[in-house]
Amino acid sequence: MVVLVLFSTWMVEFLVFSFLGLQCDLAKYTINVPDMVSVQEGLCVIIPCDFTYDPNDAIADSPLYGYWYEQGANADSNAAVATNNNQKRIEEYARGRFHLSEEVEHGNCSLIISDARRTDLKKYYFRMEQGPKAKFSYIKAEQNQPFVSVTELENPKIQMPEKLQAGHRVNITCIAPESCSWKRPHVSWEHLSHQVRSGIPAMQPNNPKDHISVFTFTPSVEDNGQELTCQVTYGEGLNPLHINETVRLNIHYPPQKLRISTEVMRSNKSLQNNTDSSQITVEKGDAVVLHCVVEGNPLPNMTWVKTLQPSGTLRLTSGNELRLLNVTTQDAGEYKCVAQNTEGFANTSVRLSLASNDASSQKVVNGVIGGLIVAGVIMLIIAAILVFKKFQRKRKTAIDLESYTKQKTVHNKSPPVFKEPNGIGLNHEEGKDVSEAQEKMEGGTEEIYSEPEEMYYASIIFNAQEAHPGVTSNSPPTEYAEIKKSQCTDFAGN
Repeated sequence: MVVLVLFSTWMVEFLVFSFLGLQCDLAKYTINVPDMVSVQEGLCVIIPCDFTYDPNDAIADSPLYGYWYEQGANADSNAAVATNNNQKRIEEYARGRFHLSEEVEHGNCSLIISDARRTDLKKYYFRMEQGPKAKFSYIKAEQNQPFVSVTELENPKIQMPEKLQAGHRVNITCIAPESCSWKRPHVSWEHLSHQVRSGIPAMQPNNPKDHISVFTFTPSVEDNGQELTCQVTYGEGLNPLHINETVRLNIHYPPQKLRISTEVMRSNKSLQNNTDSSQITVEKGDAVVLHCVVEGNPLPNMTWVKTLQPSGTLRLTSGNELRLLNVTTQDAGEYKCVAQNTEGFANTSVRLSLASNDASSQKVVNGVIGGLIVAGVIMLIIAAILVFKKFQRKRKTAIDLESYTKQKTVHNKSPPVFKEPNGIGLNHEEGKDVSEAQEKMEGGTEEIYSEPEEMYYASIIFNAQEAHPGVTSNSPPTEYAEIKKSQCTDFAGN
């Protein structure tokens, strides 16, 4: 009976306690947490959370522990993903990446997830413990279990005016995904021209989801087509995370560097090509091609017009090329290329002139005179060469004659030589000299090729020598000979 009474008393206390606990669960145990948070892969996210509990159930001297578990995990047997209780086991994948707020005793149950992974995509719930009685898992309502969404990491976004004009100041904005305070994004600008680099980045007030950096600069024509990159770096140390976005600048500017190139053709042959020439001269019947070159953005439209006299213009055609076939006198005049786009216009011109008939005749006469002058110079050179060679031959002939005259003078002064009666009174050496002179003259005939061969004559007089008195000789009488040599020119003069 006593046992029954005691059991009944225990049951009543249990039911009362359970009822009171249920009331406390609804009234004193509350949590404020979002239904879902989103984070990009590789970044970090904070799940804001605050909770309350019944202090009457807690023991004041006991530490207050907080735990985060995966949805469906058993708090007694499963490991937590984050806790401030060093004795509690932590899931391997969450170690070092999941962190509980350090202000749990102040009701802050925020969960921080860094370096988010696709495997983190799931629901989580919070549990508190303080003493043997104050133990509560906030899983009564479905909304109390926040869902973590992990998406693919996105590149930063660059925002700029739809139209960039050269010389007009603009702001370019780079928007990067926000991250935790210890992994805040750092924005830099790269691949810029010298003018763009002079800009100064400006930070905008932080957006809860985005990090914004504004760059201000004045574009120039040289910046057209240049790349602009927004580089975002998360974290520091050995493993920072880098993302970037690149755009190509499209700078609008009016037409510039306008020039006309010309090509003249005659009988289907190109005669001349001129670039940036203000005037060309052609002949009747020639074909002329005018080509207009210009720079501008957007690409300028080009029109050809002809200036009329005394005033006005005539629109000829559109496009960058104008062809004039079989040029006549009516085609002479000023041709203008006009380039225009949304930013402005520019023009340049070239004057076409026709060569006159008198000018053509004068060119022919000048050509003939020039040819005659050249021919005369050539003939004078040839005549000078012939005169020089003739002079050389005469000089050589004179030298040979002078040499022979000297030899003749020496031989005339030599004494007579007496010989035996049966011989001719000729000195042997003299005869040798005469022979040599004759040989030389024979050789001279070949050297002095244009002169007539010279003839030499000798007169021989035989005189009987008187005998000396008293002298007798059995030898036969000796005859003497005197040889006199004369040039043929001596006889020719007589």
